[in-house]
Amino acid sequence: MMLPGSLIDLVLLHELAGLLAGARTVAIVTGSEGGFSPEEAARLAPVCNNCSPAFCIFLVGQTVFHSTLAGIVLYAAQLLSALILWAVFRPKVSTHTLRPAAQRPSLSSVLVDSVQNAALNTLYLCGFVVLFQVVLFLLPLSQPFLIGLVELTNGVVLLDGAYRLSFVAAAFLVSFGGLCTAAQTAAVLGEAGVPCKGYLSKRLLIAALCAVLAGLTCEWVI
Repeated sequence: MMLPGSLIDLVLLHELAGLLAGARTVAIVTGSEGGFSPEEAARLAPVCNNCSPAFCIFLVGQTVFHSTLAGIVLYAAQLLSALILWAVFRPKVSTHTLRPAAQRPSLSSVLVDSVQNAALNTLYLCGFVVLFQVVLFLLPLSQPFLIGLVELTNGVVLLDGAYRLSFVAAAFLVSFGGLCTAAQTAAVLGEAGVPCKGYLSKRLLIAALCAVLAGLTCEWVI
């Protein structure tokens, strides 16, 4: 099944922009003229909220594993896992649902909306990061993997890049995104009336699949 043009734009955006950008875009399009229904958006959100190439390649690949190839493989495994889940749970999008809007917004309104959305994303990001930093401070967690399940960046940077198991763990964490990202996503989608039921379970499926792919390739990467 070919992806409609609107979905191709959305996939490209979230794969390049990183966490929260895809969910934010789904929320903006939901309910607008020619946009997604809340039910369609709920099925799209779990596969449109992945880490960016910069995060995978530079932070995880080069910083943790001292290998650009490791970051590229992680990013590719994450993308493939999300696309496989999309193929399984894709919404039945009608041509009516994705019909382009009759009127194009003006450049000035697009600019204003872009600035507003960027500021709102930053507010969500900072607020939830601070909250989950406090959670990590209160919880007696010492294992990088467990820390990463709560807040991705704090956990993944503590992994020992010398071990193949760390590569598999990084793949799981990068694809899952952590509970902090899940909370940010729930806040963004909730504003648009998009139900978040099933989001975590689908992200866990993506993470498990990505970990399997990483396990199959770690021999040539680490």
